[in-house]
Amino acid sequence: MYSVEYANPGGDGARVGNGAPGWQSDGSYLADDGERLSDDIARLAYLRTVQDWILRPQLKTVPGVADIDSLGGYEKQYIVEPDAAELAHY
Repeated sequence: MYSVEYANPGGDGARVGNGAPGWQSDGSYLADDGERLSDDIARLAYLRTVQDWILRPQLKTVPGVADIDSLGGYEKQYIVEPDAAELAHY
């Protein structure tokens, strides 16, 4: 088992680089893709995204690893609500 965590939870003791990925002086975390994570839920969702889209695919290439289960965090979801009238128009 392993866990995915920030090197400096809450930015305590972290080197602050405003505008660069990492902890910012306002207490938020700037992700590599430019997304500003300003609350705990956003930060936990980001860790879950890293687990699901970066770590899991790489670990599945290791011989003998059958599957990787994710527990915890908040799974990022996209909700698509098509407009039926517009679809009918097309």
